[in-house]
Amino acid sequence: MVCENCGKQNPENAVFCEACGATMTVTTQETPGKKRTGLFIGIISLAFVAIVVAALFIFGAFKPGSVKAAEKYWSAYLKSNAKTAFNLYSPYFKDYAEENDMEDDVKDSIEEEMEEFKEDGKKCSVTSFELTKKYSQKEVKKIEKYLEETKYDCDPDGYKIQEIHVVEFKKIQKEDDDKREWDDNALMIKIKGKWYMEIEIDKNDVPYILENVD
Repeated sequence: MVCENCGKQNPENAVFCEACGATMTVTTQETPGKKRTGLFIGIISLAFVAIVVAALFIFGAFKPGSVKAAEKYWSAYLKSNAKTAFNLYSPYFKDYAEENDMEDDVKDSIEEEMEEFKEDGKKCSVTSFELTKKYSQKEVKKIEKYLEETKYDCDPDGYKIQEIHVVEFKKIQKEDDDKREWDDNALMIKIKGKWYMEIEIDKNDVPYILENVD
């Protein structure tokens, strides 16, 4: 216990200062050892928080919904699950296919594309999914109008697009020592809180849409 009057260190239970006789208060002085212990605990706590945050990123807790949907689509694609892949297409496309009795043909086409991608026993993967672009609400409105008036010629009830993202990824084919890889992208649209892939246009079509749709 430190005397506030003269600064002398006194026993913890002292009532009066041994040096000047002043009445002691409860003020104490931390020892260097205690300070070091507190600093060490603080560093450990920060390190633990950093590890937890890093783990959440690694395991996808903070991945945007558009990226998760794109990963789910390509996982189904590589497993030749045409039904799951079809259900991840945008409602615009699914309605168009159903109204024109094309649903079975589209699923058959998906299966054929899947098998072609894995032709001749090649080991295939799709990796490095990354959100690279978020369109503004003004841009979203133009893209939505283009889809409804040009691509699908429809006026759907309740298909208000909330967001549009570009997700880019890498496709890889391996066979023995031969390896081929290339970049691709998907235009992901959010409707009623869910993300879908819009296959009738991609990011390369958007500049034309933004320039020509009022």
